[in-house]
Amino acid sequence: MATSSSLLKSPLHNSIAEGLYKEIQSNFSTYYYFLGKTLAWEDEREPPTPVDSFKYELDTRNEIITMKQVKSTDVAFVIPRVDWLSSVVYDQFDDSYSDELRGINIISGGFGYADPPTITISGGGGTGATAVATIVEGAVVAITLTSSGRGYTSVPTLTITGGGGEGAQAEAVIARGASGTQLIESANMFVLTDEFHVYKCLDNNQGAESTYKPIGTVVDPVIMPDGYMWKYLYTIPIALRNKFLTESYMPVINSLKQQFYSSGEILSMVIDNEGKNYTFANIAVTGDGHRESDPLLLSSITVSDGGVSYGAAPTMTIESPYTDATDYSNGNTVLLGQKIKSGNNIYEVMKSGALADPAPVHRRGIVDNGSSALKYIGTQATGVATITGDEVTSITLDGMIYEVEMTSGGLGYTSAPTVNLSGGGGTGAVLSAVMSSTSVAYVDVLDSGIDFTSVPTVTFGTAWTASTAVSTGDQIYQSNRLYTVTTGGTTGTTAPSHNSGSAANGTATLEYVGSPATGTVTLKYGAGYTAIPAVSFQPTSGGSGATAYISGIKSEAKVFPILDNGRIDSVVIQDGGIGYTYANVSVTGDGTSAEVSVDLSPGDINTLQANTELLTTAGQIMSCIVISGGYGYGAAPTVTITGDGTGATAIAIVEDGKVKKIEMTNYGSGYRYANVTISTGGEGLGYAATARAVMTPFGGHGKDPINGTYARTLMFYTNISKDKNQGFDVNNDFRQLGLIKNPRKYTVSATDYATFREVLGSACFVLTGSINTSTFSADKNLRLNNQNTGKLFRIVSSTTTGVLVQSLENAIPTVGEVMIDSEGNQFTVGGVTNPTIDKYSGDILFIDNKQAFTPTEDQTVTLRTVLKF
Repeated sequence: MATSSSLLKSPLHNSIAEGLYKEIQSNFSTYYYFLGKTLAWEDEREPPTPVDSFKYELDTRNEIITMKQVKSTDVAFVIPRVDWLSSVVYDQFDDSYSDELRGINIISGGFGYADPPTITISGGGGTGATAVATIVEGAVVAITLTSSGRGYTSVPTLTITGGGGEGAQAEAVIARGASGTQLIESANMFVLTDEFHVYKCLDNNQGAESTYKPIGTVVDPVIMPDGYMWKYLYTIPIALRNKFLTESYMPVINSLKQQFYSSGEILSMVIDNEGKNYTFANIAVTGDGHRESDPLLLSSITVSDGGVSYGAAPTMTIESPYTDATDYSNGNTVLLGQKIKSGNNIYEVMKSGALADPAPVHRRGIVDNGSSALKYIGTQATGVATITGDEVTSITLDGMIYEVEMTSGGLGYTSAPTVNLSGGGGTGAVLSAVMSSTSVAYVDVLDSGIDFTSVPTVTFGTAWTASTAVSTGDQIYQSNRLYTVTTGGTTGTTAPSHNSGSAANGTATLEYVGSPATGTVTLKYGAGYTAIPAVSFQPTSGGSGATAYISGIKSEAKVFPILDNGRIDSVVIQDGGIGYTYANVSVTGDGTSAEVSVDLSPGDINTLQANTELLTTAGQIMSCIVISGGYGYGAAPTVTITGDGTGATAIAIVEDGKVKKIEMTNYGSGYRYANVTISTGGEGLGYAATARAVMTPFGGHGKDPINGTYARTLMFYTNISKDKNQGFDVNNDFRQLGLIKNPRKYTVSATDYATFREVLGSACFVLTGSINTSTFSADKNLRLNNQNTGKLFRIVSSTTTGVLVQSLENAIPTVGEVMIDSEGNQFTVGGVTNPTIDKYSGDILFIDNKQAFTPTEDQTVTLRTVLKF
């Protein structure tokens, strides 16, 4: 049978973790904590280990009571926490850690060797290492490994025999850290200080104890009085400390692409080529971010099934972008972060206070309301269904203005023209032209309006009309010509047609100055959506079965070019979006050659960590490890470093005739490989000293902290305290939690598979009726209709008017059915509220069986889950 050898490198594990991390950051997939299992384990002190089987997973799903979303700020990379302590020997960064031999340290060259002696290497747990000796004038001056071997966990025995001489001594050197590690990923080289600074050990002074705490936040490494060299990497922000810093782990982040420093907004752009001959231009951005106000642009709706027997058009409802919003009510007191719905518009409370009439109607920004302040965050999409015969054949959505794309900026304007809309049937849109010299650069949508049933036509300025009074300085257009009124009067009955100079038109005089701006309108349907909403139909006069689905595309940041003499002079960022870690830019228009790119520094470049990431130098050599100290050195030999970089220099420190250490005098730059040569022979110089240069990671130490710390572990966080389940306080004790990916909304329809995206999800039914809470208490089992054989339910919480119950056998209760306990006590179901989330959907990624814990209003339970990839 053929055999193969392979190696899974650390970056692969990191890439898998990073893929999951980015899914959560981009909201491409949804992840939830689930909680369940209220009944005691067989042994409460030692919960059982979960079993990887379909049956165990089904049992786990049956027990789920509630789910809580893992938001983008609820996950972080973590590495093992190591607090700096005095008198500890820390590992230094060394790219050669392995179970191979690193080299041979020659202690003495001996004398009298006529031939090279035989080198034998044995023990140490490994095999395969071989070496040959070199002699000069009867002494051993070098022992070169011909094979490094594998599997060495301790120093093997090295013997020197034959050759006719005697006295040569040497020892094998293994590639192991001070902590015993033989993997760079597990080296004990990252430390946390009491200022929450994280440092990396680049040199441990030949394995000495660290006695001076690393200090400083400069970009260059710092050498402390104990000889240790430390590199500052980052400082853990308080938001990260509160969530992810534990006794065992500390978070690691990249400042320039991290939401704890920034939202990933595009803040600046670079004009790489100004281009030429542009009279208008547009810039399109594509990347992994989106506009904060409109993450998902709903663009159309399609009838997938017209249904049957509709006597009149049914009422259509499109799911709201925020289902947790409460209706506006005059005088209500609202709290910070609460969502309010007024009409179809949705607002977030930015200042706690009392609401007051008039109700909010704004569709942009933050506006005071009573003693509160409300930020517009979205609008529920609406539309009207049309029937032909007895089935739904089309749907007209009520649109809003998304943007105006300029097809020409025009030329010759003396001031910003009005922006006019005609047709489309909508109202309330407010648009404003923003100028670049004498042309329109872009249109600012101040209010998107409502109820556009078709795309309106946009025009700029005032059109020429016959027999109309005009004043000096007015500007009017006819066809593709723009005129300035130089003599006021009344226009004539024939439209102006001249395209140069001035001409009379009626009693007025019109000077040709250029061309009017033109553009096209894009509509959006609703606002603030992060996922495709569900569509439902409610018959008004009989009928059933109609279904429809909405299509949408991700929105992108919006930027506009400012032109000057046919060139792109500057770029205006109207909406920089959020969440960008990369962005591609394309320029279109009637000119040529313009090139623009994003200066994507979404993090706060004023942070100390950002300085390290931005300013660290690639390819430096910050340490050289002595492999063989050699012998006979009466003076410091010359150290020469050669490789593909430049500038690295070092000196040798000699003690008792041996090279004790190599000290760097210049780190150089640009090295991916390097050789270290120590001069030998001659006046006062000895033999056999060798050393190796340690290469920095790609980009340099601190350039990419997540990869640079070999982070492959994610920590998930949530806290549970006052979260209600379908309006019930659940003070029960939970024993099982886990992570689930992409659960779906609960539905009784076999064709509705919408992903659940709310913060909280309930897997329980609410049954109303006349309830005796002492009889029907938490954790009691109930059966549906039959005391012995009916489908099984369990009470999670109860009041005198309702119970929150788990369905343990995927049964659906209905009004009029009877719930019976084991003693025969019963109540009739008067009303049913379905779960909001389907506990049998989604992929369960992690199950954790725990001792009982109870969240209450007075006690917050914090959950942290660590997954290593």
